[in-house]
Amino acid sequence: MSKHCSMWYSIKYMAPLEIKPYAELDKKLRFETLLNEISTFFINLPIDRIDSEIETAQTRVCEFLNLDRSTLFQISERETQMLLTHLYQPSKSRTPPERMSAIDFFPWTVQKILGGEIITISKMTDLPE
Repeated sequence: MSKHCSMWYSIKYMAPLEIKPYAELDKKLRFETLLNEISTFFINLPIDRIDSEIETAQTRVCEFLNLDRSTLFQISERETQMLLTHLYQPSKSRTPPERMSAIDFFPWTVQKILGGEIITISKMTDLPE
């Protein structure tokens, strides 16, 4: 009897491990579908609606990924600075400066991006001080 019980216990507690990859695949598929919807929506979008729809897209991505903010900076024509153009954040957050330049707040990041480097930051401790 105890052999049967231990076998059931193993099966019972192994089942969630088998389901996990499917849940991750499902979430990845739903995210890729969201990105596809957003991308195709912009194809024939009138120019006067682009800014508001960028902010809508930022909201959708943040809500899906459970993020509290999304910022979009545009590189200047001379490629000397990056200016904040679109922002999604909680409604009670402080409003950023009207002409926020990324170089004033994130000099290391701007230097890397303007230098053509790809930056991957997995955790805050990966950033220089």
